[in-house]
Amino acid sequence: MRNLLLLFVVITLAATATLRAQSSDTFDVASIKALGEANAAALARFGDGCDGGFPRVEGNRFTVTTTVYALLTWAYAFNNRGGCSFVSYGGFIAGGPSWIRNERFEIRALMPEGSPAYTTGQFMEGAAPKLETMIRNLLADRFQITVHRETKEVQGYLLVVGTGGPKIRPSSDAPTPNAAAPRRQAAAAPGA
Repeated sequence: MRNLLLLFVVITLAATATLRAQSSDTFDVASIKALGEANAAALARFGDGCDGGFPRVEGNRFTVTTTVYALLTWAYAFNNRGGCSFVSYGGFIAGGPSWIRNERFEIRALMPEGSPAYTTGQFMEGAAPKLETMIRNLLADRFQITVHRETKEVQGYLLVVGTGGPKIRPSSDAPTPNAAAPRRQAAAAPGA
């Protein structure tokens, strides 16, 4: 009888943990497939760690082929502030192993039943906080990524109006004379 009671307690605890995990901010199922190194030309074009991969969010499905670095930018809500390239060129993520910037992964994940049904547009505009949390948890669970946040001073430029006020004038609605008339090429005379 005692063994049966112990088994019941273990099953109850396991079921409770499973329900808590399913109702928490984790994906129900996530498939991750390593695809090798990212295209060097894409990394040069979009920024270190940004390969140009674009996520798809359809109902309860999240799919993307990209680097872990790009996932980090989406997980921490930089998608509506210029995205991966903005983060890369701004130096907002420092450290980490080189593979987070160079290796690509195919990720297919299902959000739990009852999760908000986001669209790709909502996700890219930063209006999918639960999905961002699920991606953060995926990064921690499957890639063992930990994040440390800190404030740091960086150099920048400040655009200000100079002495004497602005020197630019508002544009008028009237087109300039040269822009209004398209140029015509003279036709060559026959026999010329």
